[in-house]
Amino acid sequence: MKEKKLLLEYFDKLPFKAKELILTEENYKLIDRISMWREELESPIEEILRAALEKKMLEYNLLWYIESQTEIECKNSNIYRADFTIWYDKLVNRELKEDFALVVECDGYEFHQKTKKQVEKDNKREYDLKMNGWEILRFSGSEIYNEPMECADKIIKYVIEKNNLEIEDK
Repeated sequence: MKEKKLLLEYFDKLPFKAKELILTEENYKLIDRISMWREELESPIEEILRAALEKKMLEYNLLWYIESQTEIECKNSNIYRADFTIWYDKLVNRELKEDFALVVECDGYEFHQKTKKQVEKDNKREYDLKMNGWEILRFSGSEIYNEPMECADKIIKYVIEKNNLEIEDK
């Protein structure tokens, strides 16, 4: 009973959009997963996208790792922090030929699009990450807020297509 109470406390702290995604879930599995990572997130749009992505991964029964606020050091010694990294390795997913890692960025207007300098900084960062072998997907805050499940679907479909994976289409 105490565990359920703690889960409900985490749930109460989520933004409304994230709650809306979870409310269709008939059990505590998704809330339980959310309670493990919620403290790591820095913005409501990250919480919303993570909730949508976790829900989709449960639907598809995917064994991918999602890490929030991942520090990535590039060969040129620049260090960046990604909103999310999604990765898995060939030991866990035997159908893979090699390991795969993806950066997912949640671009809120204030931090990413308000000034030319912010856009230039993001472009340099994206170039550095790509030069270090990272795949990158970006979503605007309004995309995430208005269509979180569609954003999660795009991420899943991107990983599936890039790696020629076969899973049941939902």
